[in-house]
Amino acid sequence: MKKLLLILSLISTIATAQDADNASPLRTSLPKPQAAKTTGGLMGTYTIGGVSPDYATFAAAFADLATVGVGAPVDFVVRAGTYTEQVSLGVISGASAATPVAFHSEAFDSTTVILTFPSSTAATNNYTLQLNGADYVSFNSITIERSGIDIYSTVVELANGCDSISFMHNIFKGSAGVSAINSTGTRSCIFSDAMFSNNDLHIINNRFVDNANGIWVNGNSTPGNYATGLEITDNYFSNFYVGAFVLYQDAPIIHHNTVVRNTINSTVDYFGISLRYITGALLVVKNKVNTFTGNYGIRLREAVTVSPFMGTVANNMVQIGDAGAGRGIALEDNCTNQSIRHNTVNYNLASATGRAMNIEGTNSAGMEVVNNCFVNRGGGYAIYIGVGATTGLSGSDYNCFYSSGTLLAFFGTNLASLNTWQIVTSGMDLHAVSLNPVFVSAYDLHVNTSALDNTGTPDGTPDDIDGEPRNPVTPDIGADEFTFSGIDENGISAFAISPNPFTDATLITLTNAAAGSEFHFRLMDMKGCLLADDYFSGTTYIFQRNALPAGIYICKINATGKTDSEFVSKVVITDK
Repeated sequence: MKKLLLILSLISTIATAQDADNASPLRTSLPKPQAAKTTGGLMGTYTIGGVSPDYATFAAAFADLATVGVGAPVDFVVRAGTYTEQVSLGVISGASAATPVAFHSEAFDSTTVILTFPSSTAATNNYTLQLNGADYVSFNSITIERSGIDIYSTVVELANGCDSISFMHNIFKGSAGVSAINSTGTRSCIFSDAMFSNNDLHIINNRFVDNANGIWVNGNSTPGNYATGLEITDNYFSNFYVGAFVLYQDAPIIHHNTVVRNTINSTVDYFGISLRYITGALLVVKNKVNTFTGNYGIRLREAVTVSPFMGTVANNMVQIGDAGAGRGIALEDNCTNQSIRHNTVNYNLASATGRAMNIEGTNSAGMEVVNNCFVNRGGGYAIYIGVGATTGLSGSDYNCFYSSGTLLAFFGTNLASLNTWQIVTSGMDLHAVSLNPVFVSAYDLHVNTSALDNTGTPDGTPDDIDGEPRNPVTPDIGADEFTFSGIDENGISAFAISPNPFTDATLITLTNAAAGSEFHFRLMDMKGCLLADDYFSGTTYIFQRNALPAGIYICKINATGKTDSEFVSKVVITDK
């Protein structure tokens, strides 16, 4: 538990420090000793593109690296422009932790440099950028894309073992219009096969858009040779079939990512975050997954952690919807020693077999389920423990279970209530609750009720999904730690919107607003995207439609500084 507390406390600090370092101004250019190209290798700062560059293209820079290697740290400053190239970077002589190679846009703005190449109908050379045995290389603040709509559209390929590779603040853009399953990884923004480990791969603060898959990264599939040091942190995924899929990894970290399916209406399978063949103390923490429709939010398969260590899935928010047996958080195919803590899952598509929480596998063991909020508004199960997996649940308590259907849970058999769950599980969840928590919206799973306030138990989780400290004695159930404030602290008791629906403008009127208070107004779409943000004083506020399209929106109001107590209402804009 002490190890868990330390790791969870440090992850955010590490990511923040990396962000601050990556965002620092470009250092003063160093001399470019041309003689070094034939003696000690490249060293210092070089330019790519623009007026009078050291290298006109990425390919030219790659060729020099392959020919003479490096003798000191090397910075390639890429000037603004579009570079239509298909490039492969092989082994770099002299590259090491002390002599890394970096590529970054001159302005540290990923939109100013675009490395692009068309997608293809051929399986060979399926990449825009290939790292082919290269080590100690980073790419920062660059757009790397695969244009067109053809079936082979992988953007970046890692081949023949690439260690200590970093991708930070980039945009990875695949072919648009994908609307089919891609189960081989041929349409991925970042892809590696299962032949080599690719140790110490860091994917931080990037944006993955279009294409079937965001990340499809294998380690070495040989047992005992799984990849180590994988970190996927602070990324945004908007892909069609898979957000992030990682295999054959030892103790990977999947932290603080946002995964949103790029279409609401599709019924094709979808996997938000998926891990398979995992060893060691994995961490899947503080991720937000909005799948709208799809099979899985967060899925672990054959994740085997050996005692005394535990894998951790904590502080995640998952919205899932599937007309079949979809799963919000799932541990399948005999996972062992996994701690499922402080997660919030909302299943909101009609399905009698849908599962907010799912555990299956006859050899499952050491599963702990504590302080979670599992909600199924589609009429299916809040929690489902499959036949043969019941002995794998070693502990479960202080959870919130809710189903809008007639069955609450499954534990080798159907169970209709929390009481029957407690009996059949021999006294588990004696401190659990069964109620319908109030979320801000179907896709924003922050709590908007006092029902879960101070109802959890301390488990060593230091903070919540937003980085707010957990109450050390009575933490809240779910991913959101909050203090539900009374009316007097917030400064208002309610607000009214009239007219609603409206076409051009509407008047928001506060009830019992405290004199002299300032209020914070926000408007979001149904995906949780912020569209309007304003402050006002007094008891009334006129909201202008401006250029917003007709539709349903979420309005939030709170007294400035009182973010733990928000008043929420739907707003309908119409053209009629």
